[in-house]
Amino acid sequence: MTHAETPLVDLRCEAHTYPDGTVGMHDVEFSVFPGEIVALVGGNGAGKSTLLEHLNATLVPDDGELVVGGTPISEDNKARARKQVGFVFQDADTQLVAPTVLDDVMFGLQNYGVPTNEAKQRAREALETVEAGHLEDRIPHYLSGGEK
Repeated sequence: MTHAETPLVDLRCEAHTYPDGTVGMHDVEFSVFPGEIVALVGGNGAGKSTLLEHLNATLVPDDGELVVGGTPISEDNKARARKQVGFVFQDADTQLVAPTVLDDVMFGLQNYGVPTNEAKQRAREALETVEAGHLEDRIPHYLSGGEK
């Protein structure tokens, strides 16, 4: 498939080796373009989590390059990748940290220094966007799996 657009995320990883010597990735090229829906599937130990942790610069390749939004990511600007590439864990309960759904959605914004009133407004808009505004006062741990 050819694309005229710049990829949102572009990873070229010649290798990633964990401290214990385990090779996590070798010769990987991975790009995500605007509008694409991507499914990442594979067996246990196939490298899915390792790949995803490279996309938001939690891990960095031993040899290769990560480009997010057209900007090469380095040790000096890893925070940029983390602001643009989110990571959602398979077990939703491990990432629910606040007493209400609204507070939980606000959490990330507040970590980036967004003032409370603005964070609340933006969180409500986000909930409405995904048709979950009616859940804002609910306790996250009591939501169904689909609601989480």
